[in-house]
Amino acid sequence: MNEISFVASASDDGAVYKCSASSVMTSETMEKSVTLSVLYSPSSTTIKAPKEAKPGDVITASCKTERSNPAAEITWVVDGQPMNSENIIEPDAKGGWITTSKIKINVTE
Repeated sequence: MNEISFVASASDDGAVYKCSASSVMTSETMEKSVTLSVLYSPSSTTIKAPKEAKPGDVITASCKTERSNPAAEITWVVDGQPMNSENIIEPDAKGGWITTSKIKINVTE
């Protein structure tokens, strides 16, 4: 029996592994394949928001994750209070998912 052993990484997500077997007893080649799904968390998140604001301003802050599988969930907490926000999940060209969330904040005195 032949075995392959490796440490999977995010780049292996979606990789197809195929084995083929043949015999002098038949002209048919038997094949089986499996698609590998690698689960991984985002390597980082980025927050973009104005660094300064004045009372009465409405600012928008955004949070974006690096790719992950499954998609990450973003939760906002401002001054200890959870904020309602929508997670926008998009597929990444290299596999996995990018999650983005935005909130609006009314600046008070």
